[in-house]
Amino acid sequence: MNTANEPAGHATESADGGDGLHANLDEPGAVRTRYAELRRQLAASPGDQVLLDDLRVVQRRLERVRYAESQRDDGLGLAREPVRRRILSLLAVQSWRPSEIALQLGISREEATRQLRRLSALGVVAATSDPDDKRRKHYALVTPDGDEDEPSGLTLFGSNKLAEARTAAWRDEQGRQPPTVTPAGFLGTALNLAVEDRRTANRLTTSVERLTTIVRETDLRQFPAIGLRARRELATTLRQATDWERLRSVLGELEEMGTGRVPHLPVELVLPAYAHFTYERGLLDDPTGPNIAERAKLLLAAAGAFAELQHLAASEPDRYSHDNWRRRYALTLASLADNFCKQTELGWAIDYAAAAVSVFREETDLYGLAHSLLTQGFCHRLRGQFPEAGNVLTEALSVARRHHYHRTTANTLLQLGDVSRCVDQPQAAREYFKEARARAKGLGLRRTQAYALIGLGAIEFRLDPQSSKALKHFKKAETLFSADEIGGALTAMRSAVSLRHLGDRDRAREYARQAAQSYRALRSPAGAAACHVTLCHVTLDDDRRPTLLIETLKQTLNHRTFRSMLELDPWFPTLLRSVAERVEDDKELWEGAMDLITDASARLYEAEDDGLTLLTVDHKAADSPSIAPAFNIFFGEPDEMAGEPRHIAMGVTA
Repeated sequence: MNTANEPAGHATESADGGDGLHANLDEPGAVRTRYAELRRQLAASPGDQVLLDDLRVVQRRLERVRYAESQRDDGLGLAREPVRRRILSLLAVQSWRPSEIALQLGISREEATRQLRRLSALGVVAATSDPDDKRRKHYALVTPDGDEDEPSGLTLFGSNKLAEARTAAWRDEQGRQPPTVTPAGFLGTALNLAVEDRRTANRLTTSVERLTTIVRETDLRQFPAIGLRARRELATTLRQATDWERLRSVLGELEEMGTGRVPHLPVELVLPAYAHFTYERGLLDDPTGPNIAERAKLLLAAAGAFAELQHLAASEPDRYSHDNWRRRYALTLASLADNFCKQTELGWAIDYAAAAVSVFREETDLYGLAHSLLTQGFCHRLRGQFPEAGNVLTEALSVARRHHYHRTTANTLLQLGDVSRCVDQPQAAREYFKEARARAKGLGLRRTQAYALIGLGAIEFRLDPQSSKALKHFKKAETLFSADEIGGALTAMRSAVSLRHLGDRDRAREYARQAAQSYRALRSPAGAAACHVTLCHVTLDDDRRPTLLIETLKQTLNHRTFRSMLELDPWFPTLLRSVAERVEDDKELWEGAMDLITDASARLYEAEDDGLTLLTVDHKAADSPSIAPAFNIFFGEPDEMAGEPRHIAMGVTA
């Protein structure tokens, strides 16, 4: 039997039980060749029992070979995707059709086609039509940045200490050595695969390791263009991993390159480095970084730089065509959409997201398309435009699922769950939230998992306010939200509502006060006021009049900026009405609540000037299907679970 330390294929007894029939299969290439032969023979003689028995034996051996290959590390992680790596090995020698690759590797034609399409989307391989039959496609390996000179004597993997392991990993079935191509080509391919691994599987640690190695190798071999791209992707990955210390170090390197302080850096890389630095700095959301309004200015500067690079690439392609600047420009538009969404300037956010979607469609950039559609749908949901939100998010989910963008899939499911909850489809919402939670848990996305839990809690409360199931979900979310102020505040607010209906008024009061304090710190008038509404209900449940709380609500209604923010959170007015109905003798509070409902139903869009200039629309128009459903929901029965309250962005005077 094989031991854990024995290489694949070197068994001490034959795989078929000891008769030695397949004892010569002691190399991975021989196993695959025999497997392919048996499949061809079975195609000619289907049902041959001897061939079927032989195929089962060889298939078990092939599974062991594949497992051993999946555990091998080539220094950049390519060996962890054995099928993809074997395809690249075959294509490095010559072009192949998908059916031929499937036969060589012992995989299905569908799997071979799927992997080839993913590699083609990365720019690693290219397809050409057969001149005799246009329906047939031949795939060949392309070499990114292949115009750079290859250092003398270097093979595909260079001449460092990992060369032997890398060469073995790429040896083909006949035992030939890998072809000699440029190290720049290999590093460019490895860079694309590291980015794909981050996008599809959210493997941040693995991607950081790969990208760090690529940066080191490009510096050593003096490939500055690839090194710049690698630093950009490393900064993105470190940001997603919230590794702020290492991110600041990489940003420092990009800043030096972007200000021309790196000796011997080609002049055509200075503006790209500045654009990448400004872009990543505009996304730096750590406590010591710029505030959100300053980050928007940085992103606008980055968008201008990328637009200029598009013009330079058109006029001087030999110097500036080493990246897709139109795609980088679209990514910056998408980031601006995210930024304005966080500033609760949803009109601007939707416009930027729509512009990004348009470019990504033209560029057939499916990752950017899925992300921008998600942002656009999220903003429509916050505005109460649920038909638009549902349509956009459904397309985002379709793209993300089809191309295995697991992080985007989880976040899109979360948004679709909230859309379904708001249009009173609790069962559909529950399924969306459950899948979002399961996917987020598998990817280690604590924040997405926590939001899915509070969504599930809101559904349980909707189905049975007296059930303790909602509170259990909120408690789990509370732990996951330990470092998230916004999520923690929403969890505390919903927990207070649930506790009140369960009759635990002391704890309800405690959670509501905690949430109100958090929302004040977050500059969220609707969030704080919603907590005051809950505290009013708790006090009224005790047969006491909440005099001070009522006065606080009136002051909020009379504050110009705060009132405007209350109008922008369309779920809040009916909450205020619910407490005004219980305080029957306070005419001022009742009229304030009804005026707020009227004003909120007529004001849907905010503009940038002064942060809070509103545009009045006719909410009674019969030809406004995108608006009417929002009023039916938000201005009918109150939703005590509420939505996410908007915040006054830092830098905007309250």
